[in-house]
Amino acid sequence: MKASKKIPFGIERKIISHITTESWRNVPHVCFVYEADATGLMEEFKDLPQPGREKVNFNTLLLRVIVEAIKAAPQVNAHIHYNRHTTAGFIDQLENIDISMPWLLDDGKMMTVNLRDFGNKSLVEMAVCIADVRRRIKCTNLELAMLDVSLRETLSLARQGRFIEVLRRCWGAFAGKNRLRRFSRNEVKRHRAMPREDKLGVQDLERGSIAVSNIGASIRGLSGLMSILEIIPPQIFAIGISAVQEKPSAVDGADGNKVIEIRKIMPICLSFDHRALDFGDVAPFIHALDNVFKNPELIHGWL
Repeated sequence: MKASKKIPFGIERKIISHITTESWRNVPHVCFVYEADATGLMEEFKDLPQPGREKVNFNTLLLRVIVEAIKAAPQVNAHIHYNRHTTAGFIDQLENIDISMPWLLDDGKMMTVNLRDFGNKSLVEMAVCIADVRRRIKCTNLELAMLDVSLRETLSLARQGRFIEVLRRCWGAFAGKNRLRRFSRNEVKRHRAMPREDKLGVQDLERGSIAVSNIGASIRGLSGLMSILEIIPPQIFAIGISAVQEKPSAVDGADGNKVIEIRKIMPICLSFDHRALDFGDVAPFIHALDNVFKNPELIHGWL
């Protein structure tokens, strides 16, 4: 079949291709779709005060809901280390909740940012952090920033003695047909000279402790749901939030009998690494989600 156009991989597509291939090659995925009735939460959110200079939007609120569920199930906030040849391994349960979140850029591309230490932030502090990331993205040469991340990971492979992988990476980046474009000295100089607080650095782009992908925020009014989501090693848990959809549901009526109502249902895909977690380990996370969606007044204590 004749191609109409050949589009070589850029640095962001090379990184995404590599890490997702590693995911499906090595991780035994288990996925469960939790259907949250978000009707009450959305109504309660309308009455939420906005005391900070940065407005708390509904997507930021959902991140806080996820954080509360992670706190109830800290075993999902972890990294796995496993050798499939010897079957030896261990799990590092992590102290901080650092959320890896895909971010839709102005040109339609995606990149994943690391929202650090969200387990210790209020809703207002989360909103301020997200606004600051948005500001820094606009000021950053994202290709150079991702090249820094790739270089750091390559050096890590070298320290582990994985020299064949290092050579393959170097060949793919700097030689062959799909080598990366060369940056001018001035571009690199400007990128290096920019103050840390005005740009995204390696720490903002490296993998967090857990992944949250909110496709409902990226594509408004989307029908359907995310039913599977790749886990990026060494993470062991990934959460995919789909768009809110109106669906008929059976609820308790005023007389105690069941009635059919149109409710706002939010499908949430929970993917976990079966090497590290069983469904029983994930159950406390689901129970914590249930508690928030059934008692949405709790959000007023998160400001």
